[in-house]
Amino acid sequence: MDAAVLLYTILAVVALHGVAGGGIGKHADSISAAEASVAFRAWFICELLYGPLSAVVRTSILLFLLRLRPSRLDRIVLYACLTTIYIFTAVYFFLNLFQCSPPSFFWRQFTEVDLEGSCARPDMVPKAAIAHSAVSAPSDWVTALMAVRLMRRSMLDWRTKMVTMMFLSLGAVAGAAMIVRIPFVQLLEITPDFLHRTVDVAMWSVIEPCIGIVAGSLPFIRMLFGQRRKRLNRRAESGIDLPELPTSGGIHVSTTWEVQSASMNQNCAVGGHTASVTAFLEDGEREGAQI
Repeated sequence: MDAAVLLYTILAVVALHGVAGGGIGKHADSISAAEASVAFRAWFICELLYGPLSAVVRTSILLFLLRLRPSRLDRIVLYACLTTIYIFTAVYFFLNLFQCSPPSFFWRQFTEVDLEGSCARPDMVPKAAIAHSAVSAPSDWVTALMAVRLMRRSMLDWRTKMVTMMFLSLGAVAGAAMIVRIPFVQLLEITPDFLHRTVDVAMWSVIEPCIGIVAGSLPFIRMLFGQRRKRLNRRAESGIDLPELPTSGGIHVSTTWEVQSASMNQNCAVGGHTASVTAFLEDGEREGAQI
């Protein structure tokens, strides 16, 4: 999931640069050629990042499910989903990358009039995006159902099962976000008012992977806090918190009381563990100290 967060951060930074420094969201008659070039460059980079980002998010969730010791049939289903996602992601990535020749013609055509180049049919990328969404959304739903199935058979306590299933089921919401995105994807065809008409698809392209990252991260966050809470409870039950010793001057006189069940002379049992009591004498008290 670290790679997904990194890719998402890059995508968000590039998108914000396209909005602030370019003309994303604006009408064509209200921006300059330089702003249009910045905006289209941001669009191009975000289109390239979207496919791999979605694939990495889904890979992280599927690898987590594979750690739950699924049956042979479950493993086949999970690997089939993963393979399908990567095939369509690769096709979608290269279609976006080579939609123009050279690729930089996609954004440089607005500022360099004499630049030689061309772009493929305007409807090629929208159709590829719809196919990618149509495959990824069912994969998200299958993954969510598999998460519920595998968590029910796991050895975790029922509370952990319910919370983890709820978090992983957010993947179904990510799939729904991809379906909602499809009507807006049809607007990806390059038109004079492209930057204004495609604001909605840009918004859903940012929301959908974010939901996937949250769905894949929350189970681990809960486990992390659960382990931390158990560690703190164990320390509170078995240890004695003493003030920190000064860092300069003085001598340390330490007496350790060993745990023994039969003797009470100089022994003290504290929570079944050995307790250590340390006294500190300042420099002025050294003369009266006996070691």
